[in-house]
Amino acid sequence: MIRTRRRLAHRQSLLSLPGRAIPRDCSTNLEQEFHRQVADYLALALNPATTTWTTFPLGGGGHTRGAILSGLGVRPGWPDIQIIHLGRFYGIELKAPGGTLSADQIACHAAIRQAGGGVQTATADDIWGVLQALNGFGIPTRARPT
Repeated sequence: MIRTRRRLAHRQSLLSLPGRAIPRDCSTNLEQEFHRQVADYLALALNPATTTWTTFPLGGGGHTRGAILSGLGVRPGWPDIQIIHLGRFYGIELKAPGGTLSADQIACHAAIRQAGGGVQTATADDIWGVLQALNGFGIPTRARPT
């Protein structure tokens, strides 16, 4: 996790250099790094005897990829992280700083809540937001972010 943080900090520092062109896919790379950091954390923090989880990052890829995924039955707005704890579904949506939920995400998350699941939004620049979501769901953790 420390190595991931260093890579993320390095990429962020590259963005702040004057006159430096920002790579087109840089925000995607930063989001992918955060997904990796969250995956590393959840692997350590969640008790596999009571909790299972997966990450399902569907964003990016443009209209063509979206049409393919939709044709395969992927529901627009599905949370990035899915957790099942003691038989109940929870979702965590990762967002970059200043990011907001799309209309599809709002509708999907409402449908999950209506079906008895829980959904929280965690800010992508802060893994503490993931811990806060887990605490809000009542899911115990075995480790805290560093």
